[in-house]
Amino acid sequence: MIEQISWLPMFTLIVYIATYSVGWNPIPWALMGEMFASNIKARTSTITVFFSKVLNFIIAKFSINLEEAFNGKYVIFWISEDFCIISIFFTVLLLPETKGKTLQQIQDELNGVTSTINVENRTKK
Repeated sequence: MIEQISWLPMFTLIVYIATYSVGWNPIPWALMGEMFASNIKARTSTITVFFSKVLNFIIAKFSINLEEAFNGKYVIFWISEDFCIISIFFTVLLLPETKGKTLQQIQDELNGVTSTINVENRTKK
């Protein structure tokens, strides 16, 4: 019976990698490109990548400890699922829409300032 579905782990891994690559994976890189001014983009990108890699290390290092502490791998998946739901709410509720906005408008919105630049007027000229 197991021989009949021996292809399933590889297939699900490929599906996961493909969907993650077009889903959550590019979001931090897109945010860095759109929300940071060019004079600080290199520094903030470095900090973001460093923070991401540190968190990846912590997850990889302590996932075995969580598995042993809670007697099963299911707890790790539930924790991951909780963070995925939190990230959906963060993305929908807290991140500003940047489509069609200038960098100044995005920064004004993040700082709580009403922007005086109108994109429609800039494109008509």
